[in-house]
Amino acid sequence: MNLKIRDLAIPLAVAVVVAVGTSRCHDATVSEWETRAVTAEALAEVRMEEVQRAKEIASEFQIRADSLAEMAESRAPEIRERIVRVREETPDSMENHPAVTARDAIIEDLTVESTRWREAFAAEREASASLRVALDAAIERGDSLLAVVEDRPGQRPWYIPRLGLGPSVGVGQTGTYSGIGVNLSWEIKL
Repeated sequence: MNLKIRDLAIPLAVAVVVAVGTSRCHDATVSEWETRAVTAEALAEVRMEEVQRAKEIASEFQIRADSLAEMAESRAPEIRERIVRVREETPDSMENHPAVTARDAIIEDLTVESTRWREAFAAEREASASLRVALDAAIERGDSLLAVVEDRPGQRPWYIPRLGLGPSVGVGQTGTYSGIGVNLSWEIKL
């Protein structure tokens, strides 16, 4: 009879070791995923703050660009009118005529207008670049969260047993028994 118990004890011990090892590996995977998820969430919050800051900067540049464009646009009709008038009044043969001086002043005004449009364009480019940064950060945040969610271990597979300790009742070769025992159980969902 001792031989039979020993013959059963070895496979039972191997089964317990395999079950415990498999359970611990699965638990370690779940724990690792949870750590990654917490880290990704923290990074996502930081990225979201960066997105907000980038949007605020973009808004400031947009306001500046709108202001510059409005100033240049409000002056443009007057300047163009003056150009037409000076061209009509100034003969080409009169280089030193006061009209030529006036034309030079208008050209200077056009240079200023052109500069303001370039500044408005540069401000728009800054706003656009800032929005691209915000978009890239938001996309990165979304991709990161999606990768973490897709990579989660999921529920415990049916083939990984649970090791338990608790009351035990059963029927053996010598009759019924009760006590405290170690058990392995598998959950198979139907």
